[in-house]
Order: sequence, then structure tokens, then C-alpha cells
Amino acid sequence: MTVPKKWRMALAASCFSLLALGCAMESPKGTQYAIVYGVSIYENNLGKSQSHNLAYPDVDAQSINDMLVSHGYLQKNVILRLNQAATIGQFRTDVAAIAAKTKAADSVLFYFSGHGTTKNDFTGISSSSDTDYILFNFEGTAIRFTSSFLQSFALDTDQVDTLLRSVPATQRTAILDSCFSGGFLAPTDSVDGIPQDASGGVPSPSLSTTVTKPLIRYFSGSGSAANPVLYISAAGSLEESFEGDDLGHGFFTYFLLKSPSGADSDGNGIISASEAYDYARTNLTNYLEQTGAASGYPLFEPHISDGAVDTVLFNAD
Repeated sequence: MTVPKKWRMALAASCFSLLALGCAMESPKGTQYAIVYGVSIYENNLGKSQSHNLAYPDVDAQSINDMLVSHGYLQKNVILRLNQAATIGQFRTDVAAIAAKTKAADSVLFYFSGHGTTKNDFTGISSSSDTDYILFNFEGTAIRFTSSFLQSFALDTDQVDTLLRSVPATQRTAILDSCFSGGFLAPTDSVDGIPQDASGGVPSPSLSTTVTKPLIRYFSGSGSAANPVLYISAAGSLEESFEGDDLGHGFFTYFLLKSPSGADSDGNGIISASEAYDYARTNLTNYLEQTGAASGYPLFEPHISDGAVDTVLFNAD
């Protein structure tokens, strides 16, 4: 199917950071686990040509799985769920299974590619407060643009964070390639200095800019004693993210997949969360400004959350 331009959006009338502490990282002394979800087909028995479905999240997730396994992870420690297997209930089960066997020295990565939405956008009912969600497979249920539907088939920011915090690993990272995913970072936690809506072409800061706030927090002792989940989002809380045939992936994921060969800035053989973020953000921005704009794609920017430590993602090439 040809999808020249597709929003990673909610299924409504209009359509998912990490700390950058600039120190060298060492390989985790424990086991590396990952939970990888990709939802292209949201409604059972419907092909990808249906308007509620996407073209590339399942390809994204399969590629992330393969990249992890070829860069330090054991396949038995990577849970991959695609399309109909990627349900909200299965995600809760998978997190519980990982939590039951992880120790503090281990690391856990959650990757999601698919629809993201906000409550206001999904229901079409505006309110002064809004909530961000990632949307799982519908399990054959007809879509309804209501709050009750979201409660059944989506998880909001607090729910995802609570589940991931139940895992006792010290290093916990979430990478979300979906619309409005910057909403999974509290405004005070985003350390990249990029507006949540970059459509105005606001210049992006360099990685050196992103480390200032967390360094101050860390050395002042104001960072969380229990390391938070570190989030990387493909887009801001007010932005849609995109996929397309020109790259054959979600745009952010396409450049994330290339990070093992280009993001090892300190040459230690390991790709940290801050390195992967900076590499993917820089290359995505360059692509959108040089090539994507000509195809009608607006500028959108990944974000990275605050925290007390950087995390190790995978080995470099």
C-alpha cells in the first residue's frame, strides 16, 4: 500500500526522554531486557488500507527487536508483540513477567510504535486539562471516540509510568514513537529545551545544552533517589509524528535504528540513551528541514526527560 504521508495520530477527526548526563557509560552488569510493541493493524480482520490502521509500526518494532538482538540482547530476553498480540492486557502481563525476574543491576527498555493521542483530541471534547495516551490493539471492538474506549484500549502517562516503575531494575528506559508522545514527559522533566510545538522552526539545542539541568540537579542532590523511568519521545506533546514510504519506517525510528553506527560519540562501544537521542534528533531534524519539508511534512522534534543517570541502550557497531 502506498502511504506517502501518515500521521501517528489518534483515531479522531484530527489525528509517543531521557536524561542526558554527559558521562561515559559502562555495560550493565546485569541482564538487558526489552519489551517491544508495534501496532499497525488496530482492528482485527482489517487490512492496512483501513483508515484506522498504520503502515509501519509493526515493521518498526520488528526492526528494533532485530537491532537489539544483534547489539547485545539475547532474544529470550526481548518480548516482541505485533498488531493483534499487542493488547493492553498483554502489556500488563509482559511488564509483570519482566518485573518478576529483574534485579537492580539489570536494565529494561520499553519501545512502542503506534498511535498516540490526547483525551481532548480523541473525544473531540475540549477541557482545560488534557491527558496523553498510547493506543493498543482494539481486539476486534468497533472504535468509539469516547473516554470509556480509551480506558479499555489505551494507557495514559501515569499508568505507563506506574507499570514501568514496578520493574526493580535501576535502568529503565521508554522510547515512544507516536503522536503527542512528549506528553509522557512532565513539562518540568524535559531537559532538551525544545518547545512542545516546534512547527515555528525554533532552533534545537545541542546535546551539551541538554545536560546542564540534570547535572545541576544531580550534584545538588535534588535528583530522585529512586531513578525515574527515562523517556525519549518522537514528538512534542502538541505534535504529530510521521511515517512514510520514503523511509519505510516511522521517521524517528528510522534514525534510531541507525544510531549503533553513528551515535557512539565517546567511542566506548556503547550507545547510551542521551547519545541515541541526540543522534536521532539531529538527523531527523536535518531530514525534515532538507527533504521532508519538500514532501509536505511539518517540523516535529523528539524530546528527552530529566533523571539522575543516563542509561545504556545497546552496543555500538
